[in-house]
Amino acid sequence: MTSPQVRPPSLEDGGTALFAWVDEMRENTPVIADENDTWHVFRHADVRRIFTDHQTFSSDPGLLLPDTAEAVRGNMAAVDPPVHHRLRKLVSKAFTPKVVADLEPRIVTATDTLITAMADRDDPDLIRDLAYALPVVVIGDLIGIPPEDRTLYRGWADALLAGGAPRDDGTSLTEVMEDYLADLLSQRRRHPEDDLFSGLAHAEVDGERLADHEVLNFASLLLAAGHITTTMMLGNTVLALHDHPDAAAVVRRDHTLVPSLLEEVTRHRPPIMRLLRITTTDTDLGGVTIPARSMVTPWVLGANRDPRHFTDPAGFDPRPRKETHLAFGGGVHFCLGAPLARLEGRIVFEQLLDRFADIRVRDGVQVGYPSPMIFGVRELPVELVPHRAVARSA
Repeated sequence: MTSPQVRPPSLEDGGTALFAWVDEMRENTPVIADENDTWHVFRHADVRRIFTDHQTFSSDPGLLLPDTAEAVRGNMAAVDPPVHHRLRKLVSKAFTPKVVADLEPRIVTATDTLITAMADRDDPDLIRDLAYALPVVVIGDLIGIPPEDRTLYRGWADALLAGGAPRDDGTSLTEVMEDYLADLLSQRRRHPEDDLFSGLAHAEVDGERLADHEVLNFASLLLAAGHITTTMMLGNTVLALHDHPDAAAVVRRDHTLVPSLLEEVTRHRPPIMRLLRITTTDTDLGGVTIPARSMVTPWVLGANRDPRHFTDPAGFDPRPRKETHLAFGGGVHFCLGAPLARLEGRIVFEQLLDRFADIRVRDGVQVGYPSPMIFGVRELPVELVPHRAVARSA
């Protein structure tokens, strides 16, 4: 069943070739192994089963890579129930809907400040100036990183997304980040403040608390996964509005469609377009038997374009859909940070639509990212057209 054809095209053309490729794979070879015996899965029903059947499709890389077992200990995204249930219950005591909702005034202020600064630049870049910068502020505030250390924190995010290369002195990014966060956690255990780190440090369920390494792993997960998801979603939304002017016109006439616009963007261009799971036993999926201890890649991008589940899956419509997408995963591993990403996205695009009549993507933007799992851009030069400029030219 191996095949050399499982070679996804790049995003250089904005995703057109990749869209065509996942559509072809989904219709002709929906479950197929590549030359490295990694199984690729493309249909919505099959991807959903992978996400919801954690007993068969494990998130624990230690099953195949024992050396990673210690590194992921306490990382909710990389462990299965019952350990995952325990971690999620404890984390949810601190990372509550109220904690997220209470961030709204700070996000509104930070967004306004960043957009104003971006508009004043001669070379505005929506990723550099807004989509990347905002999560730095939000997650830094959420965790409780002091404002004076925000430059350090942004450097971690940069390095993590670039692969976590060692520093000049030979120490790893992980060591530097863990030392800093461990010191901050120690302070919060002794002297709690009004931030997520303090909440995590003191969260308790049935007399049990999170260990230090569990708190630190959750903070690292927020830093990496929470940051990249929001950044890519914001950039992808601008690209989608640029590529679909009719849809943009609909949203400009009715700003209440911003939440459904964001859902359509994450369906159409999911920031994390594929994931990894490991089979714990021989299993049948889509009429194909996948051996135990196999690496499986569920393609969210393929599932979110499946005509068996979606009406007009290749189209882009900002109005609410009745079908659910899988961009935030599913089952026990459904993204805990999804409400925060949605809140940030809503605030950003309400303000952008209020302040600008158009956001024009400059020529030559290259869609693509160093990670083959991510759909998005690292740079997005734009021209910001204020409402008054349109009025003068009319």
